[in-house]
Amino acid sequence: MSENFQEKDAGEQFEKIIDWNKVKKDFKKTVCVIMVCIACLAGFITYNTVQENKLKNAVTANNTITSLQQKIQSAYTTFPYR
Repeated sequence: MSENFQEKDAGEQFEKIIDWNKVKKDFKKTVCVIMVCIACLAGFITYNTVQENKLKNAVTANNTITSLQQKIQSAYTTFPYR
């Protein structure tokens, strides 16, 4: 009978050592923090992708403008305005 009592006592001590409600709360907090980190990372990647596309568009527009300027200069050289 004393062995049974000791086993119950050990089980109760184990339950007291580990507060499962706290473990659940801590786990939920950890999951929330990880989700927020993932969301921030996704937002950062999206922002950088958008900025990269804007830069590519700006470079393309600049090249187009430069090309048009060269064509206008070439046309002006060929047919000068008087």
